[in-house]
Amino acid sequence: MIRDALAPDEKGKGGNPGVADKRMLVIESEFDNVFSQLRRDSNTLSATLRNVFDGRDIEPMTKTNPTRATRPHVVLVGHITGHELLEKSTENDVANGLLNRFMMLYVYRPKLVPLPQPTQEEKLESLAKRVAEIINRAIEGDVHGNNIWEVTLSDEAQLLWKEKYEEVTKDREGKRGSLLARSEMYARMFAMIFAVIDGRRVIEPCDFQAAFAWLEYSEASVTKVFNCSDDEGLNPFEVEVLDIIKSQPGISLGAIQAHWHNKRIEQVKKALESLLNSFPPQVEERKVATTGRPARTYYVHEDK
Repeated sequence: MIRDALAPDEKGKGGNPGVADKRMLVIESEFDNVFSQLRRDSNTLSATLRNVFDGRDIEPMTKTNPTRATRPHVVLVGHITGHELLEKSTENDVANGLLNRFMMLYVYRPKLVPLPQPTQEEKLESLAKRVAEIINRAIEGDVHGNNIWEVTLSDEAQLLWKEKYEEVTKDREGKRGSLLARSEMYARMFAMIFAVIDGRRVIEPCDFQAAFAWLEYSEASVTKVFNCSDDEGLNPFEVEVLDIIKSQPGISLGAIQAHWHNKRIEQVKKALESLLNSFPPQVEERKVATTGRPARTYYVHEDK
């Protein structure tokens, strides 16, 4: 579907004009089909998907099938139940980077509508027109998507990115770490998309803030679907501090320190700093007014 042109052989056979537009959107409503293909003997779909994500050319190493696609731009949207994803995916799919090339989002039905009404045609047309206008602005009328426009960061966006960079790119342990290894790429990609949607080629802080929110939701989705422990990646003392906060929401700093008879004050402060600065944060700090200095209290982060 996105093959290059192929010249005919010396007998004038086997040639084809190819496809100029290398963009392709694939919607796989039964993503289980992809995993079924991956499990077949000698199947190269996993490697192909990874190469396509990385922007590499697709060229089977066989003389009998000279079909190739240069500069492919493929987007794959898949739908699958959490149970099937756990059952069909393997540890190798996690470790080799296949699954972290998909941004996983847990989708659920927030309310029950027994008799849903169709969206008005005028509304659909209006939305479609807006999307088409955004795309045309982005590609400057080049239907084959060969534009080379660069989206840059404003000075304020650069400062915010530098501030959040350590949180976004930090190493995470175990399965969750492998599944979220491309958070940095997704943050910049989503920020770029939000800027372009707004008709800009300059990323502003608001674009990054929206991107960070999507990252946080994706991490929560991965944690839920793959049953990753919330404590994964924490050292034993941080886990202990987190457990105390879980059991006593609103506990004060003094009460946490008193758990160790005030003998690990610095260790407690470092553990709390780590829990507060994780991405997303494990706990949140709230200050409560008193007759003197405000008291610091701690809760498990509301999005956990």
